[in-house]
Amino acid sequence: MAQPRARIGSRRNGRIGSRKNARRIPKGVIHVQASFNNTIVTVTDIRGRVVSWSSAGTCGFRGTRRGTPFAAQTAVGNAIRTVVDQGMQRAEVMIKGPGLGRDAALRAIRRSGILLSFVRDITPMPHNGCRPPKKRRGPRCVTAQDIIPPPSVEIVDTTQHIATLTEPIYFCIGLQIERNRGYRMKIPNNAQKGSYPIDAVFMPVRNANYSIHSYGNGNEKQEILFLEIWTNGSLTPKEALHEASLLPGMPYIPLLGNPLNN
Repeated sequence: MAQPRARIGSRRNGRIGSRKNARRIPKGVIHVQASFNNTIVTVTDIRGRVVSWSSAGTCGFRGTRRGTPFAAQTAVGNAIRTVVDQGMQRAEVMIKGPGLGRDAALRAIRRSGILLSFVRDITPMPHNGCRPPKKRRGPRCVTAQDIIPPPSVEIVDTTQHIATLTEPIYFCIGLQIERNRGYRMKIPNNAQKGSYPIDAVFMPVRNANYSIHSYGNGNEKQEILFLEIWTNGSLTPKEALHEASLLPGMPYIPLLGNPLNN
């Protein structure tokens, strides 16, 4: 009876041929992603295939230590050690993220002996910012916090009440910035249809108080005036007192001077 012949190259007889040698990578790309919680280092070839990678977490760092510069140096050393054995001599560096380990990772790459072609920061930067919130609708209270002022205007009191909406309607208001004094009333006869003019308040002083005290001995007694002024923050109490002294009919205060020069 004939015996079956053994097939050459079959799995039963074992592998035939030598094992593949590790590929040589003379040039690659080192990607560093540095966040506040971790630092990830990935080394690829020029085609984008991953050759080696490491992170602060895989190096044994836990908790807040993963975002430290020392953890980034350790992660870079572990990732580059493999590609140096494969003959990498030149590399490009891509750094992404605002973490503390980005500078330490770059110093560790330079000390490894690999020549750097260029270093590029690919951290995304917002241009237009976040999407603005949708216009609020009622029912709710409208305050000065809902105003979108230009960059040259600052809202002092954001809690100032403007209106109360009882129904979900579209509410639009136009503001005109002026410099004036006192309280100005608007006449509703000149208003357009569907608009409601409101009065203007040019009074930064919230409250004021004064007291007179006497001092001295015998017949030589003098009096001193104490003034307490509270403002909304747009003017200092000294500036408010100076503006009030310029009004007609107000007493002259010689010791006040010009608060802008002090």
